[in-house]
Amino acid sequence: MATMEDREIEGVTEFTFPPAPTYRYIIALKNEKLSIWIENRAAKRQWYKGDLAKSDYVTASNTIPDASPADYAKSLDCDLDDSSDVLRKFTPLKDGRFRLELTVKIHVLRSMWSAQYTFDLDRVSVERIDILEAKLRDQQEALERLRYDHVAGRTPIALEAETSRMTPDGKLLRWNKVESSDFE
Repeated sequence: MATMEDREIEGVTEFTFPPAPTYRYIIALKNEKLSIWIENRAAKRQWYKGDLAKSDYVTASNTIPDASPADYAKSLDCDLDDSSDVLRKFTPLKDGRFRLELTVKIHVLRSMWSAQYTFDLDRVSVERIDILEAKLRDQQEALERLRYDHVAGRTPIALEAETSRMTPDGKLLRWNKVESSDFE
């Protein structure tokens, strides 16, 4: 039976600076059990840890007073558009497993606390049909972004550049001016 606190949070994140791969994630809470699923969007590899009771991820050093499992699920959300109140690290372990470390900054009155949560995620065996489904989902998302940009009147920006030579000290390039009606 679903409770009022059951929820599913989806998003896209990255664990290092661009041009690093991006990862799709789902943080789900069902019957007060937390589960985390992560997919490398380029390679389509997946990892999962599920049916975690609050005591499996909350310790004396990272507990938030009076927080429910739903509060923890919301605090672990670390979308790319996030303002970086969640620091994230995704480290390979043995046997294809990965360790997900999330450090959450919690602002209380005029102070800030940091709480770290660690999850060891198991590799998920992915069937070919699942990979095809994930690729189709990626294409649908890209199409939606293009439609949104088209409706908003945005056009893709292209930059054309041409070099003529290096400076005498060999450290800088000199750029030629390129005339174009597409770019101002």
